[in-house]
Amino acid sequence: MGSPHAVGIVGLGVISSQYLDLFAQSPSIRIAAVADLRPDRTAEVAAGIPGARALTVDEMMADPEVQTVLNLTVPAAHAEVAHAAIAAGKSVHGEKPLALTVAEGRAVMDAAAAAGVHVS
Repeated sequence: MGSPHAVGIVGLGVISSQYLDLFAQSPSIRIAAVADLRPDRTAEVAAGIPGARALTVDEMMADPEVQTVLNLTVPAAHAEVAHAAIAAGKSVHGEKPLALTVAEGRAVMDAAAAAGVHVS
């Protein structure tokens, strides 16, 4: 088996605990970094995950180690975070909805296709 897939999580609200618990059980996924609007929450969560770093969203997008961004932000920020990840050459998985409008969602999908990354 190869190296675990490195994931960065943006948004550390209530739903994040379900992902954190699931990923902790998977040898094929490694949480490389976490980010939240609240730096104290970011540091707290990172401290509980071996090897995870507390980063800002911009730092996470610039981090070559992070392969996929898990977007757990509020729906109003989904498209913005997805576009940032795609622009950084990262795949992105977003907690629903993909975006607030069909046009925003289509723009995310078009950007991902042009960048050759995956969106789910």
